[in-house]
Amino acid sequence: MQFEQRHGYIQNTRPLTSLSDFVESVALIARKLDCDPRALWFRGVESSMYRLTPVIMRSTQWRDNIAADREGVIFEDFVRRVKHFQPEEACGNRAFCWYTMADRFGIPTRLLHWSTSPLIALYFAIWQLDVTTPTVWVLNPHALNKVTLGHNDVFKMDGEDLCDSHQQVHDDYAFGSANLPDFPIAVANCYTDATINAHRTRYTVSGKRKFGLEDVAKDTEKPILMKIRFGRSEEFIHQLKSQLSQLGASPQDITPGIEGIGRAINFEHGL
Repeated sequence: MQFEQRHGYIQNTRPLTSLSDFVESVALIARKLDCDPRALWFRGVESSMYRLTPVIMRSTQWRDNIAADREGVIFEDFVRRVKHFQPEEACGNRAFCWYTMADRFGIPTRLLHWSTSPLIALYFAIWQLDVTTPTVWVLNPHALNKVTLGHNDVFKMDGEDLCDSHQQVHDDYAFGSANLPDFPIAVANCYTDATINAHRTRYTVSGKRKFGLEDVAKDTEKPILMKIRFGRSEEFIHQLKSQLSQLGASPQDITPGIEGIGRAINFEHGL
C-alpha cells in the first residue's frame, strides 16, 4: 500500500479493493503512526468527505462562548430526568459518565466514537444506507493526548480515584465546564452497556472550538492520523459485508438483541 501526505493526515493513494489488504495494512499503519497496533483506534464512515467533528459542533447553534452554558442546561436536565426515571442507572458523581450516557441515548455531544477493532470500524463504513466512499480513519490516541494534554495517558474519566491531574481534565471537559479547553483529547469509555461493549467504543472529546481532528493533526511533528479509503462498487461492498459476517462482524454481532438479528436476516436473505 502506498500513501500520500494530505492536509493533517496520511491517506492511501489508491482505494483498497480487498479485506485482506486492509487487515494486512494495520501493522504498516501502526508503524506510520509510531504506535503499537493494539493501541490504534478506528472510526468508520460512509463518506471520505466527512470531517472528524462531533455532531453537536456541526450545528450552526454552536458558538464558542455560549456553548458551554447551553450544554450545561441540557445535560443537567438529562441527569435530573434519568435519576427520577431509572435511579439504578445513575453514574454517581462523575459528570463525564453522565455525558457518555446521554450520548449513548441520542443527545448530541462533543464526543466522537472510535473502536479498538478495525473490522468493527469497517462495518460502520459500509453498513449504512448512503455509502459513497467507505473510509476508515485511524488514530494514535496517545499521540493526540501528548499534543493536546502534554502527556500520553488515555484514562477512564469515571475512575474511582483519579489523580489530581486526571481529575482536572475530567472537570475541564465535562458538560457545563467554565474552563472548557480549545482542543480535543482521547478518553476511554465510561458508561457501558451491551452495545458499547460490542462496538469496543472509545472516544475523542472536543473542547469549545470547532476543530476537527484533522486541524489538530496538521500541526504535529509526527503523523497521528490516517485515512484509509475503500472501493465503492456495489459488488465490492456486498463482498465486504459477507466477509465481515464470516469474521464475526455481522449486524447480529455489532447490534445486540433483536434489532441486530433482523438486520442480519435481511442481509442473509437479500431483503
